[in-house]
Amino acid sequence: MLKTLYFLSIELGRIQDFDELLYQAIVRGRRDLGIDRIGVFLVSDDGQEYQGVYGTNKDGVVHDARASRGKIADDPFFTELFNTTERVTYRLNAPLYDFGEQVGVGWNTLTAMWHGDQIFGIFAADNLLGGAPLTPFLLEVLNLYGAMLGHLISRLRTEQALRINEENSRRFGENLRRLHEVTMQLSLLDDLNDLYRQAIILGRSQLGFDRMGLFLMDDATHEIVGTFGTNPQGEISDLRNYRLPIAQHAGVSEMLANRKYAEIWPDITLFEAGVPVGTGWNAIAILWDGDRSIGWLACDNLIRQDAYTPQILELLTLYGTTLGHLITRRRAEIARSEMALEREKLQMMSTFVANISHDLKTPLAVLRNSLYLIDHSTDVIKNKHRMGVMQSQIDHLDRLIQDLLLISRLEYSLTLETAEVNLNSLVERAIQAILPSAEGKYIHLEARLDPQLPLVRGAEHELYRAVVNLIENAVNYTPNDGTVEMKSYADADTVHFKISDTGIGISRQDLTHIFDRYYRGEIARDIVHTGTGLGLSIVKRVIELHQGEIEVNSEMGTGTTFQIMLPCAVTS
Repeated sequence: MLKTLYFLSIELGRIQDFDELLYQAIVRGRRDLGIDRIGVFLVSDDGQEYQGVYGTNKDGVVHDARASRGKIADDPFFTELFNTTERVTYRLNAPLYDFGEQVGVGWNTLTAMWHGDQIFGIFAADNLLGGAPLTPFLLEVLNLYGAMLGHLISRLRTEQALRINEENSRRFGENLRRLHEVTMQLSLLDDLNDLYRQAIILGRSQLGFDRMGLFLMDDATHEIVGTFGTNPQGEISDLRNYRLPIAQHAGVSEMLANRKYAEIWPDITLFEAGVPVGTGWNAIAILWDGDRSIGWLACDNLIRQDAYTPQILELLTLYGTTLGHLITRRRAEIARSEMALEREKLQMMSTFVANISHDLKTPLAVLRNSLYLIDHSTDVIKNKHRMGVMQSQIDHLDRLIQDLLLISRLEYSLTLETAEVNLNSLVERAIQAILPSAEGKYIHLEARLDPQLPLVRGAEHELYRAVVNLIENAVNYTPNDGTVEMKSYADADTVHFKISDTGIGISRQDLTHIFDRYYRGEIARDIVHTGTGLGLSIVKRVIELHQGEIEVNSEMGTGTTFQIMLPCAVTS
């Protein structure tokens, strides 16, 4: 019998599956050792409860006994085993059961399976089927077999735990690598809404989370505000209209009060927009910014119904911490950018006011002086000249006022009243208007306009102002004896107007601001003292309202090229 036990231990020791080991322990114990009826129970870690695994029914068939469970303290026979120093306890002439129903009377034994100094399982046997008496030899066989099974089960558990730990370590390392990749991708996003949306998309696709949702705190209203999440179909959903008082989230309120980083709620009802959609586990990780919470990241297993593992909460905690840092940093960057923009706007407005003051004072001073001289002079020729000077200053003031009114109107316009417009005609009119200024500087104006140029749909007055501003700008910043070339042409369904000059050029620094209202570069201010800095911003706004585009290329000391592109009124 000892030899049989030895070879049986070797064969059972080759089994690597836990359930298979327990199943074969019963089958081989009955077949090879002649044990009548066998059952195996596992004990909870706290030693308070037991659960069946496999057993033998009244017909001698091995069956799944995992539905059999109870408390150790409620079973006197089990309690006796736990209270004795013996490895085996037995009863003679005891009632024998099958699925809770008494099916006979005989002997019954319980053998403790030990791991160190703790009982983790119970090996039970009786003589219901064969009725053989319980001899000291059989009792010793049961004791040895129970001890052997305890050793094999304990070893297999240890090996499996080691493999699980190794696998968990590998997965944790892989998750850290993926988390780093996700963090790098999210850190490249400038827009906060893009960051929120991609946090959900990448959390599911790269980190393996099931259904997710990202919620942020509104400190002003003490509400939680949604961003993006996942619907029950696994699609990205917009939650930005979701608002609820923080106090109504009892679980989260408790986490905040206890400064918890993450929490899991197993076996709960899962919701979508307040409607129950299933059951499963739900986990939440708080997004902390120092001592202040800025929101939380939630996930559940509604879609895939994956079992919860501690690694999920660990990864969710790390991801929540990462998102908290990214969101806080991006908010700070946006706040700094907005402050810088406001400072820049204030500086530009200050410059604008200074320019306007200068532009108003100069012509007003000229007008006042001319009126005084006319009033005190009888020289008709000189007074006529002074009248001409006054008219030019009035024209300048009129242009200044018109620019201010136009940019103000365009700022709040979404659409314009349009008709079919011949862009060539606008260019020719603008050339005639600016020709005296160009001739005064000996600048050659060259126009190569496509006679077959398609019409565009637009507001004629606004388009004319845009063209005039571009040509006037080129003439103003082109030195004497320079050239300004204009060209119109069409391709596909777009009309192009290009204007190039041999002027002073625009620096790279100024290129990024030339379409900003009130902006004038330092070199430009030195060359043309008058001006409001509104001309090019008017051009850009007009083109935008016509669903067009404007491009600029420039090289210092060589010249500048502007090109506007407008959709044709009728597609070619």
